[in-house]
Amino acid sequence: EIENRERSLAEQAAELFGLEAPVGHRGDQTLTVPKTRIVEVLTELKTNSRFGFTQLIDVTAVDNLKRDEVESRFTVVYHLNSPERNARLRIHVPVEEEDPSLPTAARIFKAANWGERECFDMFGIDFKGHPDLRRILMPVDFGSHPLRKDYPLRGRGERDDFPRLRRGQMEDV
Repeated sequence: EIENRERSLAEQAAELFGLEAPVGHRGDQTLTVPKTRIVEVLTELKTNSRFGFTQLIDVTAVDNLKRDEVESRFTVVYHLNSPERNARLRIHVPVEEEDPSLPTAARIFKAANWGERECFDMFGIDFKGHPDLRRILMPVDFGSHPLRKDYPLRGRGERDDFPRLRRGQMEDV
């Protein structure tokens, strides 16, 4: 019953915003939203009583560097909850390597503040308009982003001067 309710809400949201049909995976429904529309979609999902997604559970990101089936380098992921409807929804936002940024959701959901700071720190994703976007886990002068898949894993020395990988340059990796 919950899966049907979540699927129905996701389908209604996709239709309302003119998005591709939601993708279901292991009981979770996922909508893919362009970064130019993320503020509009999150605001409507929160304020429209038809949806009632008033809780932001998590904001995180995925580095798709070695996944050829995914076009964007990064995906920012929002997990929403509707306590009134007993439903969850996942929002994926593709973010390109050339411009790893998107508008902040901290003005819509206060809980986005820390998650966006963590994504900034670990992945280097810039949340435009964030009230306090600064490192939260790594030292301020740390020169990289540890959860990017191009971050070196071999230890001291290599971290100081390592080559950055780009799509299409991974033949030798």
